[in-house]
Amino acid sequence: MAAETGSKVQAVLYASGPLDCSVSVTPDEGVTWFGQSLTALDRPVEYAKLEFLTPELGFAAVGTQHSPGGGEEKYAFFTHNGGQSWTAFGALPHFGTSHILSGFSMTPNGTAFLTLATGPEENWPLLYCSADGGASWQTAELPWDDCALAYLNHLSRAEQRPEGFYVLLTQLPYSGGNAAFFAPTAQGPWSYAGDAIPDA
Repeated sequence: MAAETGSKVQAVLYASGPLDCSVSVTPDEGVTWFGQSLTALDRPVEYAKLEFLTPELGFAAVGTQHSPGGGEEKYAFFTHNGGQSWTAFGALPHFGTSHILSGFSMTPNGTAFLTLATGPEENWPLLYCSADGGASWQTAELPWDDCALAYLNHLSRAEQRPEGFYVLLTQLPYSGGNAAFFAPTAQGPWSYAGDAIPDA
């Protein structure tokens, strides 16, 4: 999985599991590479994402499949120096349960958002946010009744604007619907904002 900033490929995340999850970064468009091991994984990978918001600030997230009796694993990391070193977020919510990681995003100020899958009888995922590097996670209460879509599967992206925060959830890969939500702060209150994040 490659991450790009502008037209440059900056990093590649290796996370096929069960194996060592690592990131390799190039500062010069592939002429030289340096890598770092992030974590060991005991189960096959279900979700992985790598993104650079600026040439210096980036994040990586990986979540495994659930195994009966064994739970699952989920981890996230961030870098402030272009991938030369990576720092782990604090423990992600519901580690080792059936709530597998289904989405992760971060904004330039370091606020992180993630979604966790719920059971097949549920229409929507669990959404959490953290403004302190994962030391604490708060549940984001979204107004699902204001949204006409069910079975929103995961968080596609989060954006920070002067007026507050937007998150975009999607039905992919099962269907093509999207739903955007807005809040003046990451802690809420959240309101339904339509099927897309408005243009800045």
